[in-house]
Amino acid sequence: MCRIRPSLAFLLVCCSATCALAGIGFRSSGSGFESIGAGPATFVSAHRVEMRFANTGAMLAMRTLGASAAAHAVVEARGADTALPTRVRYREILPGVDVAYYWAHNQPDGSNLEYDFILAPHANLRGVRLAFEGARYVRVAPDGDLVLGVRDGEVRQTRPVAFQNGRALPASFRLDGNLVSFEVPGYNPNEELIIDPVFRYASFLGGSNWDYPRKIATDTAGRVFIVGETNSPNFPVTADAPRKRCGADGLCDGLSDMFVTRLGPNGALEYSTYLGGNAHDTLVAIALGAAGEPYVAARTSSTDLPLDRHMGPNAAASPAARIVKLAPDGSVAFSFGFTDEDARFALIDFGVDAEGFLYLLTSLRTNRPPASSKWYRLSPDGSRVLSRVVLPWVARSMVVSPSGEVTLVGDAQPEHGVVASGGFQVAFGGVADGFVASYNSAGRLLASSFLGGPGYDRLDSIEAGPAGDFYVTGFTEQVFEPMLNPLSPNAQTTLVARISPDLRTLSYVVGLGTREPASIKPAPDGALLAVTPGQPGRLYRLNAEGSAFSSVSIIPVVATQSTGGVAVAADSEGRAWVTSWTSAESQGQASFMTPPPSTPGAAQ
Repeated sequence: MCRIRPSLAFLLVCCSATCALAGIGFRSSGSGFESIGAGPATFVSAHRVEMRFANTGAMLAMRTLGASAAAHAVVEARGADTALPTRVRYREILPGVDVAYYWAHNQPDGSNLEYDFILAPHANLRGVRLAFEGARYVRVAPDGDLVLGVRDGEVRQTRPVAFQNGRALPASFRLDGNLVSFEVPGYNPNEELIIDPVFRYASFLGGSNWDYPRKIATDTAGRVFIVGETNSPNFPVTADAPRKRCGADGLCDGLSDMFVTRLGPNGALEYSTYLGGNAHDTLVAIALGAAGEPYVAARTSSTDLPLDRHMGPNAAASPAARIVKLAPDGSVAFSFGFTDEDARFALIDFGVDAEGFLYLLTSLRTNRPPASSKWYRLSPDGSRVLSRVVLPWVARSMVVSPSGEVTLVGDAQPEHGVVASGGFQVAFGGVADGFVASYNSAGRLLASSFLGGPGYDRLDSIEAGPAGDFYVTGFTEQVFEPMLNPLSPNAQTTLVARISPDLRTLSYVVGLGTREPASIKPAPDGALLAVTPGQPGRLYRLNAEGSAFSSVSIIPVVATQSTGGVAVAADSEGRAWVTSWTSAESQGQASFMTPPPSTPGAAQ
């Protein structure tokens, strides 16, 4: 079956098991713009499907816009590094109906387009009808998706969402023969209506004060876990939550409390709970066990946490870290505290292997010698420390394989005295280099490598891909070979890279053209999802070879680096799930609409 991400534009090209969106490029033409084909590579005997407006018989996207274009089309946004448009709104394609087309990657030279229908008050919703010429059949699936039959399978477009006056409304496809229209029951015809077939669902999650998401994860059943901190005494918790009060006083003790929330595949709230104590608690990581059970790791200053045990080289002191395993219903299966031998060492990351052994990363969190980090391997119940490895460099993130191999990333400087062995780059590059190292479960070094050029470089995060490759992200102040930088010529940039399981091969290193830090997650097909904060934020999808971005989407509302968190996860079908922080103030700066919408059936 052929499936595409539901950012349907004007042209679908399907061949064998591959479907691609053919896009539209724009070049300057007097005071207007002329549309030109800029689609994917040519396919042999490809199946071509065109989306047309049934009322006009024209494929709007291929219309030539000359000097009189200003009367019909408005360029609403342009690329940061070019004068070419990235968002074009066509006026009155039908009476009272505008259509806004925009590049999914905010650049006018790729192949993915998205679209919104914008209906003025009193416009005829029934008049918006689409014909898909070339499709063998058109049907609406039981889940509400629009399904187009092509020669080699089916192409799906996700059920649409409608928005009116900042509210999400239920919407659906309506099929009349082979013509497709939209139904939006209960909408007010006296107000503007926006129909957007892109989002799977969107939801608020939070209370009356600030709520800060740190991490997001998905399991094989399509459920979504969101973890972070909150200062809201009325954060939404479920009736059977193990902790229903924020802090000891129910008012978050004037600080913050952790939360754990699980949403169902349709966005419904399945369970949600506070998970902190009487002082400050900071969420560090979430990891899913072999059966999908969530483990939550946090730094804490609370003294009233219920703990099954307290472990670590300095167990006599108050616990500085807390590990919690949750049962399927959200209750606490077990919880233990951990304290490093040096109080300056803080919990940085956490992981679990297929047999349930637990892995903790702590760090002194300084680049000045003597820099040091440590990782520990603990028994599944947290009762015994089985391995302890001291690192003479600053580790910032780790990933644990099902068999218990530990791979860490961070940065090293010449004065750290770090030596790389068996990796793709054994020579130190410059002022500071990113560093990656792999160990077996007993703590024996398997391989290590630098990653960097002549300037300052660091690695911030690491994830494991479906084939065992490692995906990393970090920062460089100077583009270096063999870095690709297709989005921007800026020297300082956030980087992403793919490394072979044995660390001997650097598959690619790519600059994202932004200085904002990235949250990353590999997709099942080897592509990389990366989300960066900002207003607007961006969701990147880099192909498995690192040679091209298949899409770069604008996220309607996302936190800035200084004001909130952002994270991404990928499900088993390769869909991206993004969580971010927002506020009443930042909503007014959203890319598309304010406030950000919640979809029907979602948590809030």
